[in-house]
Amino acid sequence: MRLGEFFIQKGIITRPQLEQALRAQLIFGGHLGTCLMEMGLIDEQLLGESLASIFGVRYAPPGLFGDIPRSVIETMPQRLVEKHHAVPFERTSRMLHVAMIDPKNLPALDEISFATACKIEPWVAPEARIFQVMERYYDIPRRQRYISVCHDMDRGVAGDRPRAAVAETPRPALANTYAPAPYLAALEKVTEPAPPPAPPPTFVAPAPMSPEPEEEEGGPPPAPPMFRPAAPPASPTPEPTPPSRPMRAATPPAPAITAPPTTGRAAAVAPVAGPQIAAPAASRDPDPLSQEALSNRLCLAETAEDLSRCALEYASRGLERCALFLMRATTASLWCSRGLGWDQERGRILNLSVTSDPLFELLLERDHYRGPVPEDVGIHASFKSMRIEVPSEVLLVPGYVEDRLVVLLYGDGGVNGAIRGETADQCAFVKKLAYALHVVMLKRKIRSLDLRPPAAHPLQAA
Repeated sequence: MRLGEFFIQKGIITRPQLEQALRAQLIFGGHLGTCLMEMGLIDEQLLGESLASIFGVRYAPPGLFGDIPRSVIETMPQRLVEKHHAVPFERTSRMLHVAMIDPKNLPALDEISFATACKIEPWVAPEARIFQVMERYYDIPRRQRYISVCHDMDRGVAGDRPRAAVAETPRPALANTYAPAPYLAALEKVTEPAPPPAPPPTFVAPAPMSPEPEEEEGGPPPAPPMFRPAAPPASPTPEPTPPSRPMRAATPPAPAITAPPTTGRAAAVAPVAGPQIAAPAASRDPDPLSQEALSNRLCLAETAEDLSRCALEYASRGLERCALFLMRATTASLWCSRGLGWDQERGRILNLSVTSDPLFELLLERDHYRGPVPEDVGIHASFKSMRIEVPSEVLLVPGYVEDRLVVLLYGDGGVNGAIRGETADQCAFVKKLAYALHVVMLKRKIRSLDLRPPAAHPLQAA
């Protein structure tokens, strides 16, 4: 039984309150129990006991984490603690008692048992408490959201009151103050005209170390450009356009590269291995559409346009039609698409409400959705607003950064087609893309600090 339905059957929350919490979960991520605590509808003890009843394991109250022996903490590697969100708190003979967010994760239990050489007894605890213990004993930092939740739990905002009074003063589901600023507004500025960048560095030495004779046609291949003097020697400063290189006139042209154009920095780094290698590292990957190649291309991206080209190329390999939406508060705005036929250049804007559009109900209580389109009038209306026919199979994947929904992937297999490829690959792709968007925004903020002229000293101004 799902947690929300469990609380409704017990009369703890109402159906409208559950719907609000589910939509808050879609925006901020995390577990439903955390959202319900943030809304003031339940307390930690009630949540922990309910999870224990649903999972069929014991509840680990906060008192068990007060003074965990160092020998118990050292039993479990930090990488497994961070990977599976599990913390050991007691060891008896060959039995290791572990508090977890998901005590029914059998692969995680097997991996922990193998690494610790112990039989595992899983317990359950709310995710906010688990993250607090991970930070205390393993120095794994938690995000501001869970600091705020644990502050309320430790202060006894809800725990010291009768449970009947917990829901008397509920808080708005989307009124959390820990959420960062919307990403869309910051990324839109990337497309604004920016000051011309400095000329890209070249690999031509400013002055030759020793004169070298010109090579005859058919002779040995020229040395790498980094060891040859500038051409012509009289003008060492490069022109605005890429300088010609007579020394390489006899060299056959390099094969076409399918990767998107790189920035000056990326292009400068590429020729280091030799004149015949002119593509970034991602292009040299045996599979240009592998997860490793995707990571390299996302790391090389400098603008949102770079990311959109890379994202559409990767997503469309298994999707007949795909679209990426960026978030502004609770509104998903179309960022880029392929196969939808949506003309963004003529001023048309496609905005969907994540908290009210029926299409996104498919994501409630799920980390993604892949399957057929339900026979629902509201969901079919969403496809009509996107001006596409209802597909036979649809994929929705949200991407989060720092407890905020950042990007949404929509994809389908066409009217009569099926989605190709593994869902796990698309989910990993969206997670990487969300962080890449965050990095692009941070790069813009860093560069913006250089555009401000230094303030004059008061005495100099006088």
